[in-house]
Amino acid sequence: MDISYFTSVVTGIIFGIGAIGLSMIYKYLKFPDFTTIISLSIGSAVMAVVSPVSILLAIFLGIVAGGFLGFITYLQIRYLEVNEMLAGIITSVGAVSIVYLITDGQAIVPSNEKIIYIFHQILSPEFSWWNIVKIGIVGILISFLVSSIFNTRYGLSILGMLGSKNYVKNRHRNKEKATILILLLGNGIISFAGSLLTIQAGNFNISGTPDFLVTALSGYVISTFLINILSGEKSFYHFQKESKPSGRYCFKIIYLLQTPLNKNDEEPIKIFWFLNFIILGTVIVNWIFQYIDSNYSDNNRVSYLYKAGVFLFFIFLGKIEKLISSK
Repeated sequence: MDISYFTSVVTGIIFGIGAIGLSMIYKYLKFPDFTTIISLSIGSAVMAVVSPVSILLAIFLGIVAGGFLGFITYLQIRYLEVNEMLAGIITSVGAVSIVYLITDGQAIVPSNEKIIYIFHQILSPEFSWWNIVKIGIVGILISFLVSSIFNTRYGLSILGMLGSKNYVKNRHRNKEKATILILLLGNGIISFAGSLLTIQAGNFNISGTPDFLVTALSGYVISTFLINILSGEKSFYHFQKESKPSGRYCFKIIYLLQTPLNKNDEEPIKIFWFLNFIILGTVIVNWIFQYIDSNYSDNNRVSYLYKAGVFLFFIFLGKIEKLISSK
């Protein structure tokens, strides 16, 4: 098998971390925030420019920059009464100029040999199982930190956006607070993923991540599909029966997963596993897209048509699952 399939796993996990931020906005605010299109790039640009001073400082400033874009979108929605979708588009268009200001007008920012060496010590672009382990741990840590927020009063504000009977009072009382928090947090996480992409690639390219949005959204759809399948009542009893001492280990592991997955959507433990499933789903999608790029990427770039078709298939799959579960 082509080694590029294995290296795509690392990129898939990084996209999955960004998908966590994207899904927070989509799940709790119920609208697509087009700010996310440029948040990845601004995090990547800050890493490329600031990393010669300090990589940790670059990561921090990248997250702040992404959160700032989310804040600009919020200001338009709250005070100018701009439609949510249009506000995100306006921010993403204007933020392109901010990215060019950061990079001093360069669309590509190459790093010097010293910085590239440091980057590759952290996350090499070449295949390495250790790379997968390292970035996988980062993904799990991000999932844990984000899910931990739901144990705080800020998390209650976010959960209120679901409109469930347990948190309906929070929805009306803290809607503005939750909106700004989700936009800041979601775009900040996506910018962090952009920083990781620059570390992996060793440089910044403003047009280097055209697949992020469709990959992340597809990962979100797949993760929701898998969780709904695994947490269904019939599925639960089937794997409970198969988890006997003589049963297969894979069935036992699935049964252990089903316990937190069957909890209420408001439980932090289920949120934690949901975020991890988003990363897993995004890795699967990126693997599929890598196959498309390796086999169908010709001069006419028809590979993007195939990717759009795959995305449409995942959406259709999610609708079929909802139809079946409602019967």
